[in-house]
Amino acid sequence: MLILKRKAGICLGIWLVFFCCLGVVGQEVEEEIVASPVKPLGKYEPLIRGGGQYIEIAGTVIESLWMKDAGKGKTDFWRYFMHGMTDHRGYPLVWEAFLGNGQAGVLDKTVLLDSAVKSSGLSSVCLPGKGKVVFEKPLLSMADLSMVRGKTLRFYVWIKGEGTGAGAALWDGAPQVSFHVKDANDFVVGTKKCNFRTRGTFPWHCYYIEVPIPAVLALNEVSFGDEANAGETKAEEGGLPIVDDVFSASFLSDLGSIVESGLDEDVSLPAGGGLYVSVSNPVSGKAWFSTMSWEVVTAENTPVREKRCDPTTGSMAPNPDYDELPMHLYFGLSKDHTWKFLKGNKAFGDLTYKSIMKDYVLNTAAKDWSHTLHALPYMVQMVGAGTMQGCVPPIELGWTEALGDLLEGLQDPESGLWKLDGHGSLELTYLIVANSFSARQCDRGDSVVHETPWLGVGNRVVPRAAEMCDSILGAQCRDRRGGKHLAGWTRFAFKPQSVVNGVTGMGSFEMCSSAAAVQLLLRCYPLVDGGRKARIRESMRGAWTYAMQTVFRPNGLWYQGDALPDFRGPAFGFQFLEGTQWLETKRNVAAVAKPQVETELNSREDFTVRWKPENEASLRVYATKPGVDPSTIGDKDLIVVVHNPNAKSLGTMDAMLALREICLSVEKNWGATPEKYGAIYAADKLALFNKQVKIAQGSRIVIPKPTERANEEGKLVYWLAATSPYSELSEFIKVNSPEEESAEQ
Repeated sequence: MLILKRKAGICLGIWLVFFCCLGVVGQEVEEEIVASPVKPLGKYEPLIRGGGQYIEIAGTVIESLWMKDAGKGKTDFWRYFMHGMTDHRGYPLVWEAFLGNGQAGVLDKTVLLDSAVKSSGLSSVCLPGKGKVVFEKPLLSMADLSMVRGKTLRFYVWIKGEGTGAGAALWDGAPQVSFHVKDANDFVVGTKKCNFRTRGTFPWHCYYIEVPIPAVLALNEVSFGDEANAGETKAEEGGLPIVDDVFSASFLSDLGSIVESGLDEDVSLPAGGGLYVSVSNPVSGKAWFSTMSWEVVTAENTPVREKRCDPTTGSMAPNPDYDELPMHLYFGLSKDHTWKFLKGNKAFGDLTYKSIMKDYVLNTAAKDWSHTLHALPYMVQMVGAGTMQGCVPPIELGWTEALGDLLEGLQDPESGLWKLDGHGSLELTYLIVANSFSARQCDRGDSVVHETPWLGVGNRVVPRAAEMCDSILGAQCRDRRGGKHLAGWTRFAFKPQSVVNGVTGMGSFEMCSSAAAVQLLLRCYPLVDGGRKARIRESMRGAWTYAMQTVFRPNGLWYQGDALPDFRGPAFGFQFLEGTQWLETKRNVAAVAKPQVETELNSREDFTVRWKPENEASLRVYATKPGVDPSTIGDKDLIVVVHNPNAKSLGTMDAMLALREICLSVEKNWGATPEKYGAIYAADKLALFNKQVKIAQGSRIVIPKPTERANEEGKLVYWLAATSPYSELSEFIKVNSPEEESAEQ
C-alpha cells in the first residue's frame, strides 16, 4: 500500500495530478493517499482512502456509502446527485476554515449530512429566510489559483431545504451558491452563480457548479499604467471575452436556457485576491449547506450530455424529483428517453392532463417570472417535438389546442404583447411567438420556407399582429447623438417612466431586445396592411444602420449594446441580422442606379466587364437560361460578386460579403455559427453563396462561364446589377452576345 507523506515541498500540484488521474465513478483504487492541502494546513488536511470512499478530516469522517460492495451497481444516483455525478473524487473543504470573526453563528453541528449514499460529520451551514453568508477567507488563495489558471473547477455541495422560497419567484427564492474570483489587485474578474433552483422542502441532494478560472489573471499587485490592461486583447484583434449572461430576465433563451446574472447580486466581498464563495437562502424557511468539495474538470470526469439524463424520469434537471418545470428544461431534453417528468413529481402535478396543465399555466406560469420566461413559451415546442421523437408520454386529446387558447388568452389585447411583471415584454412575446405560433417559418421571397409544425398550434398565426406591430414600432429608440435617426430597442421598452428615469447610461440599442423586436416585426409583416409594412421596412433599415455604425466592430464581432462595451458575445447578433431585411434580395430598387459598365462576350461564352464603381457596394453577376423573366432572378442564379474597393466597412460592402466576414470572425473567436443560434435563413443563404459564388475585385474582370451549370442547362444568359449594402438591386442589365448586339442595332 502506497502512502504519500506530506512534506514542506508538497503542494496543490500533487493533489491535482492524482485526482485528475482517477477513473470514473465506482472504480477501485487501492492506494491510501494523504492529499496535500489547498488551504489551510493542519487539522483541515484530509486523509483519503479507498478512492474517496472514506475521508478523515477535522476529527470526523466523510463516507461515500454507495461505494460499499452492497451498493455498487444498484444505486440510483440521480435521486441523490445532480446529473448522477458523484463527489467522491472531490477535494473536501471544511466551512470552519473559511469563516471569519463573528461568522461562526451560521454553523449547525446538529443537522449533518445523513443521506442514504453519503454521510458526513462536518458541520453544516444553516441559513434562515433572508440569510446570507459571504465567507471571509477565500476557498483558493492566489497561490492556489496560479496553478489552475485557464481551467474549470467543479464544486460539489450538499443542500437541504425546509419551506424555502415561499412567496417569491423560483429564480429569486431558492437557496443559492455563488463563486467570485478576485485578482491580486482586488478586482472581481469572474462571478459564477449556481444554475440550479430547488425550493420548498427537500432532502439532502448533491449539486455542482462549474467555475471557470480566467487564463489571464493578475497574480501580483501592479501599478495601473502599462500593465493594467496587459491581458486585454483589442476588439479589432479578436479575442473578446464571451459574456452571454448580462441581464437576469432579458435574454432570448433557447430551449432549456435560463439566464444567469452576475450583475444584480448584492455581494460585498472581503478584501484580497482569491476564490470566494457565498451561500444564501433569500426568502423563507431554512436551508442547510454541507460538505463542499472540488475537482478540476477533465474529459475523464465529465460524462457526455446524454449520460447526464435521469433514466427514471427522462429529465436533466439537477433534482428531478423536486425541481419545478423550468429546471427540467434548463439543460435541454434527451431524445433517447421518455419524458416521464411530465407525469409530475413532488413540485407539480401530472401535466399530461388538460385540467392540471391549465392550473399550472394560470396559477404558476403566469405569476412567476421564472416560469413565465423559461417554461411557458416552450410547452408547445416541448410536446410538439417530443411527440415527433416519441418522447412524450400519452397526453389528453386536445392538449396542445387548449394550451394555444390559454396563451392567446394571456396576450394583452390592446398592445398585442405578453406581459412580464405587469408590463409588456419584447423578450417574452418573442419567445411565445417563436415557439408557439411559428408552425411555418417566414416567407422571405428568396429562400426555402421551412415547415416547423412542432413550433406551433396547428396553423395558427401570430395573434393580434397589427396591435403587436404598432407597439413595437412605437417603442423603437432614436439615436443617442441627437435623436434624428432610428436606432434599436432596449430592455426598458414598455417599462414605466419611473423605472426608466432611475437608469443612468442607458443606450439606444441592446442586441437582445433589438433581436426580439425585429424577429417579431418579421413575423407580423405578412399579416398587416401596406402602411404598417412600409413602417416595418423603415424600422428595420434604421435599426440595421444604427447597429452597423455603433455595435458591430470592424472585425465582425459585436457588443451587446451601444452602452455596453464591456459585454460581448455571440448571443442574439445572428438573430438580429436575420430578422432585418438586410439579406433579402430586393429587385429593381429605383434608388440604386444601374451600374456604369462595358461588357464584351467572347466566343467561349466568357465575358469581360469593365466597371466604374460609384456609391454601390458591389456589382452582382447572374446567369440564367435564355428567356428567363428578370423578375424571377435570384440567389440561385448568382455566380460572381465584384467588390467595390471603396466599400471598406461591414455596413458599406455587399451584404453577402459582410455576412461571410462576420461568420468567419465569430466562428474563429467565439466558436459560434448562425445554425447554433437558429438563424437558418442566414445559414442557408451563406451556404449557397459559398458553394456557387466567386468573389472578384477590380475595374476589368473576366467572368468565366460556370461550367457545371452550362453542362446542365446549355447556353446561359448573363445579367448585371449594382447592389446597395442593404441587398437592394438596380435594374438588371443583360449582357448581349455579338449577334444580339447586331440585331438590336
